[in-house]
Amino acid sequence: MFDQTASAVKFGDPLLRSNVILIVLTTFFLVMRLSAKSSTKARFGLDDACIVLAQLFFYTTAGTQMRAAYVGKHLRGHDDPMFKEFNFYSYISGCMYAPTVVLTAVSILFFYRRIFPVTQFKRIVDLLILVQAGTGIGGGFAQIFVCRDLAVMKADAPTLQNSMHKCINYPAFFLAILTIELTGNVAILLLPIQQIVQLKLDRNTRGMLVVVFLLGGISIISAIVRIVESYLPGENYVDVAGDMFWLGIHEATAIIAASLPVCRPLVRTLSSSVSRSLQKVYIFSGPGSKGSNKQSSDGSYPNHSSKGYISTPSEHSQRELVRGGPGLDTVDREIYMMDMREKSAQVTVQRTRDDMV
Repeated sequence: MFDQTASAVKFGDPLLRSNVILIVLTTFFLVMRLSAKSSTKARFGLDDACIVLAQLFFYTTAGTQMRAAYVGKHLRGHDDPMFKEFNFYSYISGCMYAPTVVLTAVSILFFYRRIFPVTQFKRIVDLLILVQAGTGIGGGFAQIFVCRDLAVMKADAPTLQNSMHKCINYPAFFLAILTIELTGNVAILLLPIQQIVQLKLDRNTRGMLVVVFLLGGISIISAIVRIVESYLPGENYVDVAGDMFWLGIHEATAIIAASLPVCRPLVRTLSSSVSRSLQKVYIFSGPGSKGSNKQSSDGSYPNHSSKGYISTPSEHSQRELVRGGPGLDTVDREIYMMDMREKSAQVTVQRTRDDMV
């Protein structure tokens, strides 16, 4: 028989540390996502609302896990009465799982629906949203009413062990719900690849977009690891403490993966800003910079082409870059808006240099 108390003691400190790290990381990427939407003046939509709600549920999950971990690390044995509190908070943590992962998945699907407004594609997305919502609601209710007598979820270790006949076959339920979730996640992960390939982008940009979307595979890997580490063949339950540890990682990686495609424009702009700043330092303080920007006899600037001004591409030309089918030109609002802002910033930098001369 698996010793849940020993596992609670073993995972106590790792659960506390990992949840602190995961809270910081998920919050950072959520702020990055919202900042990217604000800086590109993109409209906030249902995908943003869903990911914010998912983050709030994750905070609840992490909080209950940390309380369970704190109690669990102080358990003194199989008969320790404090196991009741550990059992209760681990149960609440499990109940928060379904809404967190469903809201994250639906957020990604709403994001797809907005940037790829192709009729056939939208129908597939709508179907997946309904499937995700249905399985999430069903799995959530099953998790809440996992036992006919909910008092079992506040029982001590011996009582819990002797009351499992009042509960559903939890290991089978655990495998079934995670298998359904994994299947849905794989479908969501692969769904946009064909649309990205059809876009009229250069190979490097198209490849980068594919990689960004495929980073969501980290969440799938974490779910597989969770199954391997938490499932106990032949036992009537799973490793509760170990499952909480991997559940938190799985939820956090899913939330982070959902924000990565939206954060990409902001990361590109920050990288370009740093690059321009370093270039300015090199130009104005580097050797031979003195007098290098003086006017020549014909009134031109030797180091500037047409005074170095870089014209900003028209909105039409930007859209032509991504035109690959009905509605696909809307991708430029999410991905290429930053390019226009970057080039405008370059014009400002160049004019500043000319004024200094």
